[in-house]
Amino acid sequence: MTRRIVAMLAVGLLVALTATMSSAAVEDPSGDVTPAEFGAMSAAQRGALYGSLRPTYIERLDNAMVMGRAFYVDDETIYLVNRGGQQSTVAIADISPFSLFIARTALMVDRNVYTSLEMLRRKLNIPEGDHDQAKGELDKILKSRPDLADVIEAIVDDPSDAIVHPDMGWIIREFADRSLALVEDRINDEVRLIESDHFIIITTWPKANDKGLKRSCEKLYDELIDQFKLDRGDVVWAGKLPVLCFWDETEFADFVVATMPMPPGKKAIDTDKLSKAGGFCMSYGGLTCVVLNRVQYDGASAAQARQWFYEVLTHETVHAFNKLYTSSVSLPDWLNEGIAEYMAGTLVTGSYASARWLRATRTVIARDINVNYNFEKFGGKLVDYGVCQSFVRYMVSSRSRRENFVEFYSLLKSGVSQEDAMQQAFGWTLDEFQRRWRAAAK
Repeated sequence: MTRRIVAMLAVGLLVALTATMSSAAVEDPSGDVTPAEFGAMSAAQRGALYGSLRPTYIERLDNAMVMGRAFYVDDETIYLVNRGGQQSTVAIADISPFSLFIARTALMVDRNVYTSLEMLRRKLNIPEGDHDQAKGELDKILKSRPDLADVIEAIVDDPSDAIVHPDMGWIIREFADRSLALVEDRINDEVRLIESDHFIIITTWPKANDKGLKRSCEKLYDELIDQFKLDRGDVVWAGKLPVLCFWDETEFADFVVATMPMPPGKKAIDTDKLSKAGGFCMSYGGLTCVVLNRVQYDGASAAQARQWFYEVLTHETVHAFNKLYTSSVSLPDWLNEGIAEYMAGTLVTGSYASARWLRATRTVIARDINVNYNFEKFGGKLVDYGVCQSFVRYMVSSRSRRENFVEFYSLLKSGVSQEDAMQQAFGWTLDEFQRRWRAAAK
């Protein structure tokens, strides 16, 4: 039986797997430096503190950037230290929800033992990770926390299975509450927060759609559980996944502009282009959420607009699943998009995705188009979305292949290359996979 060690309910933290860990990283949150303690530090101590912390990009709601490294966060204020050892502060009420999440999680990475364990597990779980260094850090944690012996032993024995989730559920909740308050204050005062078992949904859609939104999200969650043969008790994303649904194009664009942290030197957001987007799945600083737009195309009925919305909801939420499940290792783009298209085409009746794969497959076969470039770099055209969905459909076209596909997916999430994962799961090279797919498509 699958052994899963869930230290605390939370979302899987998406952090750099090769980050260098220090003994300070195993301290409990109570070991944070308070503002009063900071004031009593020498210049050398402040410099050492600065060097031990992660860079924190904080965007104010007026789009100004606050630079520094967060060393303490309370209910009202974020305290930062700069390279010269000076302290600065910013009020939580004045910053974007994303920036608050980033500041909270930056401190959690540096101060929480369970976050450290999860980082080290992920480092052991990828072939290119520094395994000796990770095991050395686990030994240090064991000496200071012998009560975690069983957890550490499980991580060393099988890092792919001994998942440790740091306690971050309350930070996700704080992000949702802050996002709700921002939308209510600046964009639409009729916004609501509704919840299902696995989702926090912030919506400006008419209230009559609330039950449908919750039902659609949970149906998708159930389908993902079934598709990947997971146990109902498995943690896909502990806590709840934030989904923001906007009824009006300008609401969508206004929210993105008001909340997205923009590091120095990054190009400003094109709001006209943005307002036409269907939505996106965003991972930033450890937070994964889905932000959706209601795009009303010329000539489209209300029913068609609603269908398109649910198709985008399915597509982007599958991206969130792919990002969060098991590890932060990213899937190859062709597979990430292929799975998202496949699930949208399967779950949303009459969706564009349900026809796109067949049309793309027929075109590629009839014209003998080489689409192998997607394995190196996803093409991004409609035909590429359709073809990559067709790849996935072929890989799950029978019970035995479906089991091979689940193994293929798991190998990729553990850091195995797509070539090796394909060989281990299916017994094929990528070229052989292409030949088999083409033969079946004819």
